[in-house]
Amino acid sequence: MSTKTRRPVALATPPRKVISRYTQAEKESLLDNYDLEVADKTRAFHIQLGVSLQAFLLRQETELMRLPRELRGMTLSDLEDKWGGSWSGTVQRIARERMEREEGARRRAEEEAAAVAAAEEENDDVVKGKRKRGTGATIQSPERKKNARRDSAQTPSTNRSKSSKARKPRSKASQTPSKGPSTLPQNHIFNPILPPITPGYARQARMNEITFSANGSPIVLPPNKGQGTATNTNTSKSKSKGIGIGAVSPISPSRPLPPLPALSDSDSDSELDLPDPAELEAKLLARQSTSTASQPSRKPKRAPSIIFRHAPLAPIPAPAPTPSASTEPISTIPLSDGRTIAFNPLQMDPKVIDEELEQGGLSGEEKELVRKKVREEVVHRLAGMMELWKVA
Repeated sequence: MSTKTRRPVALATPPRKVISRYTQAEKESLLDNYDLEVADKTRAFHIQLGVSLQAFLLRQETELMRLPRELRGMTLSDLEDKWGGSWSGTVQRIARERMEREEGARRRAEEEAAAVAAAEEENDDVVKGKRKRGTGATIQSPERKKNARRDSAQTPSTNRSKSSKARKPRSKASQTPSKGPSTLPQNHIFNPILPPITPGYARQARMNEITFSANGSPIVLPPNKGQGTATNTNTSKSKSKGIGIGAVSPISPSRPLPPLPALSDSDSDSELDLPDPAELEAKLLARQSTSTASQPSRKPKRAPSIIFRHAPLAPIPAPAPTPSASTEPISTIPLSDGRTIAFNPLQMDPKVIDEELEQGGLSGEEKELVRKKVREEVVHRLAGMMELWKVA
C-alpha cells in the first residue's frame, strides 16, 4: 500500500498597502512652508547679527571717546610705560614729565644766556681796560694799513662830530609838519568861559532899539525915564564900534521888570551886566528871611478846653464852633474870685484841663471842686444824650 506524503505549501503574504494621510499637494505645501520658515529664521538671524555688530561698534567708539586725546595715539608699550593707575593719573604723569622737560630746557637756555652775557661782559671789561691803559693796538684791514696815520688822526674828530650831532636838538622849524592842520578828530578839551551866574531877568531895551513882539512884528521902544542920555551915548558907541543890535527876550506882562541902574560907559562894551554872585545870594537870603518873619504862622492853634471869664452873669460865647460840635450847648461854673469857667462837656481832655487849671491860678480846694463839677456836668450831659437813644 502506498503512502502519500504531504508537503507543506508556503503561501507568500502580499504586502500591505499603506494608505498615506497626506496627499501629494499637501506634501508640497508643507515643504514650501518649511522653506519659508527657514528663510524667515535666516533673515532674523542676520538682522540680530547686524544689530549686535552695530552695538559693539558703538560701544567701542564710546570707550575710545572716553579716552583722553593725548592717549589715543599711543601704542600699548608706551601706554604701559606711562601708566599711572588710571586714565587721569596717566595724563597727569605725562603732563608732569613734559613740564619737567620744558623747565629743564628753559633752565639750560637761561644758563647758556647768562654764560654768554658774562663772557661778553668780561670781554668788554678787558677791552675797556686796554683802552684806558693805551696798550691796545687797533686792528685794521690790510687795505687800510697804508693810511694808518691818517685814520688815527681822523677817528677822534669823527666820533666828536657824531656825538655833537646826536646831542644837538632838532630845530622847531624842522619839527613842524609841512602839511596843514589834520582833518582827523582831535581830543581837545571843551572848557568854555561861562558867566558865574545867569541873571534872572532880561536887560532893558535901549532907545531906538528894535525888538520883536510875541507875534514876530518889530517894535521900537521909547527910552526909559532917567536913562535917555546914557542910552543915547551907549547906542552911539555901540554903533561906532560895530556891535550888532540884539533882541530882547519876551517877558510875561504880569511880571514887572526889576529896576536896573543906568548904563555907564563901562557897561557899553557888553550888552549884559552880570551881578556879583555873593551880593545877589545875600539879597535873596535877606528877602526870604524877611518874608518868613512877616508871614503869620499857618499852624492852627488849639482852642482852650475851658475859658476863664470875669463876667459871671453875662452869657459866655463858646469857642470857635467846629462842624461836629456846632449845636452843643456850653456849660459854665462860677468861681470864688468872680470869674466863670465855660467849657463843652462832650469835648474834654482831662490832661489839658489839668494843665489849664494849673495855669489859671486856682487853689487846690477850688481845683478839686471844679474837677468834681466838671465830672458831674459830663455825666449829666452823657445821660441826657443816652435818653435820646432809648427806644420806647
